[in-house]
Amino acid sequence: MQPRLALAAVLLVVAAVAAGGAFGGATPARNGFLAVTFDPGDGPIWRVDPGTGRRTPLAPHVRAANLAWSPDGKTLMFAQEDRRQHRYYLRAVDAGGERLPLVIRDGYAPSFSPDGRRLVFQTCLAFCLATAAPDGSDRMVIFKCRCLVYQPQWSPRGDRIAYVRQHDRPGGGGVTYTIMVRTFAGSARPLAGEGYPCDDQEDPAWSPDGRMVAFACQEDQATFIYLARPGGLARRVVEGRSPAWSPDGRLLAFAQENTQATRVALGVVDVHTGAVRRLLRAPFVDSIAWQPRR
Repeated sequence: MQPRLALAAVLLVVAAVAAGGAFGGATPARNGFLAVTFDPGDGPIWRVDPGTGRRTPLAPHVRAANLAWSPDGKTLMFAQEDRRQHRYYLRAVDAGGERLPLVIRDGYAPSFSPDGRRLVFQTCLAFCLATAAPDGSDRMVIFKCRCLVYQPQWSPRGDRIAYVRQHDRPGGGGVTYTIMVRTFAGSARPLAGEGYPCDDQEDPAWSPDGRMVAFACQEDQATFIYLARPGGLARRVVEGRSPAWSPDGRLLAFAQENTQATRVALGVVDVHTGAVRRLLRAPFVDSIAWQPRR
């Protein structure tokens, strides 16, 4: 597909969602199970019951990272490294863990559009963001940067992408990471501000209604999860990282290291009350994605 036609296709998706497309105007999804990887970098996918913490294999045959559910909860996309070619592919399994014939070359950190017809992902060695259909067709680069860009997340309202931008610290002394919010018209601004509420921000995750972004902040020796509306103040929720929203918007699943960083807790926190419930402990928790059920 030619670049102009591909861009038009993306903009048509955005317009349809803004008008109340397939999922944008629907009632909130019910909470399904947690898909989790417990190995650093990549590993098999596990199914975790968010009520009991019971862990069972979902896709033990894959080596997965960066999990992302489709809006209907039927497709779980993930990044998988081809270690012989030293490149990443986006692949998929269904909700039962069976492989699906979906492949996107040179992709990492996928996120579905609200209607499930496209994904946004990082590519070009993390210098670009691109979109494509889940089978890899209609691929187009939507943003190139002289800096590195990571972890793109498509807003449930369909009109914006949140992502992490690496840039030099003011006055030198290394790099820092800021969550940006970019529209498809090309305007971009920091979610809350450069250096606010911390210098190193990561793991953006839109709330199901598209009003807020949960993200992790590295502060001194600890990492905390915050909530912020684009351009608004940030509110600390819990110590942890890798936030994943429940489909009903009431809870966040997260990972939390202990002070010795020898064990990691997988837990859930109520975003309104701050009540925390820990589900299990493991040597490591890498990626978390909460399945929507419709």
